[in-house]
Amino acid sequence: YQKEVSSQLAEVRMKLDELDNRLAKAEADLGHTQVKAPVAGTVVGLSVFTEGGVIGAGQQLMEIVPSERGLQVEARIPVELIDKVQVGLPVELLFSAFNQSTTPRVEGEVTLVGADRLTDEKSGAPYY
Repeated sequence: YQKEVSSQLAEVRMKLDELDNRLAKAEADLGHTQVKAPVAGTVVGLSVFTEGGVIGAGQQLMEIVPSERGLQVEARIPVELIDKVQVGLPVELLFSAFNQSTTPRVEGEVTLVGADRLTDEKSGAPYY
């Protein structure tokens, strides 16, 4: 009787080891199914819209404007509008490269207004 119990115990231990290995692999696979952003911020360009879809390794899913670090934007102000722009002015940034209906606006503030009037090399249009 004891031989039979020992044999069954060995069998159960083998099955337990096999199940432990399968569980570890399943947990590792689950860990690879989660998408985590490297920084906290606002999503501005979503390129994948299919829920449950398959994506390739390293494929860009979205672009994120970091909320922890300040985003600095250099903008060209038309000459006729320069008198309306001053330091401290609140602004809303729109990203024209992205779909305007799905991309949120990013709030900001003017921190510097250049004093030099420049000219665009391609169009010849003046700007600040």
